[in-house]
Amino acid sequence: MATALFVMVSGGYAQKKITYEDDILPIFESACLNCHNADKKKGDLDLSNFSGIMAGGAGGTVADPGEGADSILYGTIVHSLEPFMPPRGEKLSKKDADLVRDWISGGMLENKSSRAKKPSGPRIAKLDVDPSARPDGPPPMPEHLSLEPS
Repeated sequence: MATALFVMVSGGYAQKKITYEDDILPIFESACLNCHNADKKKGDLDLSNFSGIMAGGAGGTVADPGEGADSILYGTIVHSLEPFMPPRGEKLSKKDADLVRDWISGGMLENKSSRAKKPSGPRIAKLDVDPSARPDGPPPMPEHLSLEPS
């Protein structure tokens, strides 16, 4: 009895797999496929099939497995990155945007029998460098530097 209670309290239930076919494609069909389909491919991006989204568009990949909220796809649909998608009308509902984010974070499963994709490489944080933080003048040189080989 105590074991069953522990399993219930600790979240022992398996989470539902978020898949492209079952969860993401219906969102794209209602909001994205007017422009991003096999015929139009606006920005060279086809969201109408799994291989199209994995291929990305003219600007490269739109999402890498595991990056979730840091992905270009998620940023454009929540209007934190330009170009905002969809370009006209309302952005996706929070529920739908969160589902897309969670699908990307979960490894971008194509269908229920898919395995989560591994990130393509190490995540490297973007460094914001302020060019005004550099010292004035040339870099310091040693005082006694021989210009002749030894």
